Amino acid sequence: MWKGWPKSSAQPAQRLPNSKVQDTTTSKPPRKRSFRKPSICIMANQAIVKKAADRLELVEVGENSAWNVLWTDQPITVQQCLSMERFQMVNYIPGISEITRKDLLARNLTRMQKMFPEDYDFFPKTWWLPADLKELTLFSRQNRGSVYIVKPGSSSQGRGIFITKCLGELESLQQFVCQAYIARPLLIDGFKFDMRIYGLITTCDPLRLYLYNEGIARFATQKYEVPGNNNLHNVFMHLTNYSINKHSCEFVSGEDGSKRRISTINAWMQTQGFDVGLIWNTIDDAIIKTVIPASENLKRQYKMSFPRHPQGCFVLLGFDVLLDADLKPHILEVNRCPSLNIDSPMDEEVKEQLLVDIFTLLNLGRLDQHRVKDQERKRLFESNQLTIKKIAQKVANAPQKENDEDDSKIQADALEACLRAQVEWEEQNLGNFRIAYPNVNSEEKYSKFFSAADVNSSLFQETVASKARKAMVLKSLQVVEEEIAPAFEDFSLKEEEIKLNGSTVSRGRITALNSFEPSFINLAEERERVREMDKRDFLVQSFNLRAYIVEAMRQNGLLRQLEIEEPRKLEKSKFAVLPKIQPDFMPFEAGFHHF
Repeated sequence: MWKGWPKSSAQPAQRLPNSKVQDTTTSKPPRKRSFRKPSICIMANQAIVKKAADRLELVEVGENSAWNVLWTDQPITVQQCLSMERFQMVNYIPGISEITRKDLLARNLTRMQKMFPEDYDFFPKTWWLPADLKELTLFSRQNRGSVYIVKPGSSSQGRGIFITKCLGELESLQQFVCQAYIARPLLIDGFKFDMRIYGLITTCDPLRLYLYNEGIARFATQKYEVPGNNNLHNVFMHLTNYSINKHSCEFVSGEDGSKRRISTINAWMQTQGFDVGLIWNTIDDAIIKTVIPASENLKRQYKMSFPRHPQGCFVLLGFDVLLDADLKPHILEVNRCPSLNIDSPMDEEVKEQLLVDIFTLLNLGRLDQHRVKDQERKRLFESNQLTIKKIAQKVANAPQKENDEDDSKIQADALEACLRAQVEWEEQNLGNFRIAYPNVNSEEKYSKFFSAADVNSSLFQETVASKARKAMVLKSLQVVEEEIAPAFEDFSLKEEEIKLNGSTVSRGRITALNSFEPSFINLAEERERVREMDKRDFLVQSFNLRAYIVEAMRQNGLLRQLEIEEPRKLEKSKFAVLPKIQPDFMPFEAGFHHF
């Protein structure tokens, strides 16, 4: 179990005082700091990641070392993100579940469909059960004979999926996604197939999305027929999941078998006279529109989780796309951890090169621990000097210049410079990736969707489904209150008197709780309180406010002699921030009376 983040054991070098003893030996030129190879910590059972790292000569280290890249198949918390150093990255973006969870993807894209029905028609009609059961029933009455594919909300690899025409089978389901079945898919050699398209998000603010030119097409193992009562439960005909079809006796291995490269599919479409470029432009457009509803949440989560990082995380996504008989793409789902298992030479070749191109695109050489810390130390020194200058102006009652740079501008300029350099690197080292967003005319084309996806827009307006979800939540709260209410029956109200400076003071009526009985805690409020406390502590320690407050108190004579001679050590920070730099300036003669 992963309990926390490693903290770098490296300490900043300290300058020794000048020695008066003359050295008779010949002085040697200063030794240049050797370049350290980027390191990676792999916390996933994926051997292909290690193989790709070895190709790039990345050093594999343990979780307790000062790694540069963490590759994990598990989500991480905000606290773990805050503890990361600026020379570290992780393959997880907080908030990405807005499109990788089946229920949240359905909610976001369904709401976008209601606002832009013609632009978001690439997503099949979807309902979240049991909250959307009424909408599903209404749709079924208007579309008699419709077929539905039902998936568990928290499963993967095809587990628990079934196809049905009868809504009676869905009434008792909990936490399931129901989608309208696409009955006219594009067939190759009579078999249904879908494509796993790999996408990479390198930054959230601004959003940068890359799509890989190679991928994998997964085929069903029995020839397709229109769903009917005689074949409705034939998963080898209607489902394309590799984890299901590999158990079929008709599964075919090889480049032209039940699993093929996307380049092979492109070659087949060209032989059929299809416009391959137009098809992929349509697919790229659908993928971009799928990511847009989560963009604002990704920015907000990133700023809260990585306040000091220009680029602290990235994520590899797997988009499952199905082409229908009219060559129109349909986004079925999005996977946060697409399978990197190796079951064939084709798997190994495609996925290994994918990871190599990812690590190359990320420019891991810039994550040198010593260089990043030197830059951070320089930036922090400039920030401290600017703060000292402002304090001096306040003490002297000197007017501040309007064009003076503040700390936020310095930090913003530094982050912008890092981001600009990284963007230039990415554009020159694409490998087999292509830039999906931003592209030519992307701002004009997608601006209305970004505006709708903003948290203050009508995207989160109340709908029939949201009302149903609200009713379910209220019903659940009512049940909770009925179960917890008996625990408060023995609580009594009484007058409490306390003695204050020798006199008795009444505190009024208060609730006397039995300490031996469990009390009800609002978990949402508790999480919010802890989050805000952590943010406050982080800001106080990041700006080194304690050192300035102590210095101001000392100047004004508010510290005792013992505290001046033996200052108390600051408690260790629970965040992995840079070592504390005490104010390297002489005390002001006038004091801090006006501070």
